[in-house]
Amino acid sequence: PVRDKINTYNTCIGHGPYDDFTRFHEDAGSLAKELAETGSRGMKIWPFDKYSVRSMGQTISREEIEAGLKPVRSIRNAVGEDFRVGIEMHFRWNRMAAEQIGHALEPHNIYFMEDVLPAVNYQEVKRLSQSLKIPIVGSETLLSRWQLRDWIVEGASQILNTDLAWTGGIAETIRIAGMAEAFGLPIMLHNAGGPIAHMASLHVASHIPNLFELESVRAFYKTYFKELTDIE
Repeated sequence: PVRDKINTYNTCIGHGPYDDFTRFHEDAGSLAKELAETGSRGMKIWPFDKYSVRSMGQTISREEIEAGLKPVRSIRNAVGEDFRVGIEMHFRWNRMAAEQIGHALEPHNIYFMEDVLPAVNYQEVKRLSQSLKIPIVGSETLLSRWQLRDWIVEGASQILNTDLAWTGGIAETIRIAGMAEAFGLPIMLHNAGGPIAHMASLHVASHIPNLFELESVRAFYKTYFKELTDIE
């Protein structure tokens, strides 16, 4: 290990008693307080997704942007500027709309925006990342060092993202991290699977020197992980 503590944030998926997805829409501020009190240093939400349905992601109105900013403002009012807020975009917008969203988010000290545009078009992702002050994260949908090579070499995003359960396991993830490190690129570990992938991700996160963040999902490790394992 190269560290004894791992940076992690909570992805607000909903499951059972920990329905963080519903809560970030209804009262993001109280959810942020609760997460902070239990040791989480940040959370990832996707407050703009539902507004992409109207135009299939082609346009976003001023009213929709304001509505998407509401939970972000609630978090900032509740826990201040130091609590990390990531915005998941889920590839739901074109570059024009994604830029509008990004510029609207810039005054709110956003930690990152993730998967802003389809990862196969890394040139467009790079153009977007160059137009925003918020770091761009991408993309767990690119698998293995071969698919990630051009993304890394061309500097498509400020932060790399990969999932060891999808991309070839522990060894391949370490190779990807080493390749990213050679370009001065930090790496985030996508981690929204089961308990075995969770523990493997913890081991890799403790090992790679250029770790940015490890994703975690409270709604999983507080519920069904306990049914499948003896993890506490």
